[in-house]
Amino acid sequence: MGHYSFKKKMNSEQEIHHFLNNYKESIQAMHLNEIITHGKSAAAEGNFLLNGTLYHFCHLIKFNKAGKSGKIKEIRTFILPS
Repeated sequence: MGHYSFKKKMNSEQEIHHFLNNYKESIQAMHLNEIITHGKSAAAEGNFLLNGTLYHFCHLIKFNKAGKSGKIKEIRTFILPS
């Protein structure tokens, strides 16, 4: 099993949409197993099928403040192929 990592800072919602649009046609399926929120933190865990390969992922999200008005401050994503 390999290790894949990259760091990309995106400064606007437009940059995020552009980045994600590169993958939307290739993902055949996605399943969210769990979403957890507490205070200024959240996590989402699941898997997706990309070009016939199943990947498992975990997103760790930090917000600038707790509550519904909080904005995303940082997202760390871990992806492992099956």
